[in-house]
Amino acid sequence: MTEAPYWSVCDQARPDLGPGETFTVRHPLRGRTWTDDAGVVWRRRGLGALLPRQARKALTRPDVQVMHVHLGHPHLHIGASLEGLLGEIERVWRGDDDHGHHTFDIGEFRDDSHRSMVMVVEGC
Repeated sequence: MTEAPYWSVCDQARPDLGPGETFTVRHPLRGRTWTDDAGVVWRRRGLGALLPRQARKALTRPDVQVMHVHLGHPHLHIGASLEGLLGEIERVWRGDDDHGHHTFDIGEFRDDSHRSMVMVVEGC
């Protein structure tokens, strides 16, 4: 499994900043709701981050959208990009993180149409 598709999608979500400019994203897992760019309101299911067992189940459902936040705007992962992200999450959960400070906070959301979305917030 290659990391290129995983990172290429993430790179596209990074803002183009000039010298001295800053960028902030509201942490999507800190509130009970999150509104996407299309104006859809997603409601958080439960509180706190999902445990690895819960996250694996939620992330592998065929109907779930997987959004990812790391150094940029929340962005969707599908196909090879999603496989790369899931591989990175599993690598960190196994303890194979080279620096030991990589984290993934994962939460599940639903919209009014009962669609599921999993938000992955990556930290270092």
